[in-house]
Amino acid sequence: MQSVNLWLILLPLLYYRIKKTLYFSSLENNCMAENNNSEKRKFLKFPWDYKESFMTAFTLLLCGFAVNYFSFPAVPVIPAFPYNLYFLICVLIYIFFSGLYFKSPFIKWLSSIPAAISAISVFTFLILLMGFIPQQREISGFISRTGLSHITQSWSFLIISFYLMLILGYAIIKRSYPLNIKNIRFFLNHAGLWIVIAAASMGSADMMVLEMQAETGKKTSVVYDQKGKFYKLPFEVELKTFEIDEYLPHRKKITSILKIYDDNEIYDAAISVNHPVKIHDWKFYLKSYDKNMGQWSVINIFKIVRDPWLPVVYAGIIMMLAGVLLLFWKTNKN
Repeated sequence: MQSVNLWLILLPLLYYRIKKTLYFSSLENNCMAENNNSEKRKFLKFPWDYKESFMTAFTLLLCGFAVNYFSFPAVPVIPAFPYNLYFLICVLIYIFFSGLYFKSPFIKWLSSIPAAISAISVFTFLILLMGFIPQQREISGFISRTGLSHITQSWSFLIISFYLMLILGYAIIKRSYPLNIKNIRFFLNHAGLWIVIAAASMGSADMMVLEMQAETGKKTSVVYDQKGKFYKLPFEVELKTFEIDEYLPHRKKITSILKIYDDNEIYDAAISVNHPVKIHDWKFYLKSYDKNMGQWSVINIFKIVRDPWLPVVYAGIIMMLAGVLLLFWKTNKN
């Protein structure tokens, strides 16, 4: 749920990016129409336009769905740190040198406005699907086989993410010179989005989602994943109290008080529904309790999440917001 909310937050920024790109595209198309009214380009002949761009983006998306379907229940295996970081560095080096020294029509098209609009549109479409389709891998049937029940862990998401990263990278290289406010704003928007997509997709291998069963009067540091594999946290947890406050009809405030044993330090941490608490790099969410015992439950189940790439994602979002603020500042100044 945390990753779904994060991607949904990006939707307004993606909408802004599409709107601005469409504006500059209309100016570019008007100039081309004035300069070349009589010449008619054949389909699939370079330079590619919107037809070829959207066809390419949706073909890649359908290929991702097909790979998901025929490889189900397997998911893409993304290398963990530091190999995912090495991969991103290699991608950046490739984009930098190919964008500067290879002037092929294909690379020129990858840095074009039609390629950017089509890729961002398909990527936005995937994020919208995440908002409408419950992201639970337990769902069976066609939805699960095509990866729509776990989009961020699917081939379709990985392929479109990498495709958009290439396009954004080539666009940044194209607009890296001269260094002025307009190009700095462009860099912040595109580089920020590149960082968000790279960190959220390639960094997913380092994200851990575990569960812990805490009981009153018993200290534990044992957590387990969906496959039943056990791990140990660097601190111990004990369920101190559990409260259910019925302050309105059909309204409950459920709160768990944990006692944390962290080296030589002992302290309490309160967790309620939709109000997690962070202990070191781990976020604790209250998942369930003994429903038969109700407010006298002595067992709580907690969902524990660790995402070391999340600060990198936030840094990318801040860069995108800075680009938007620069636009508003420039507009007000004019």
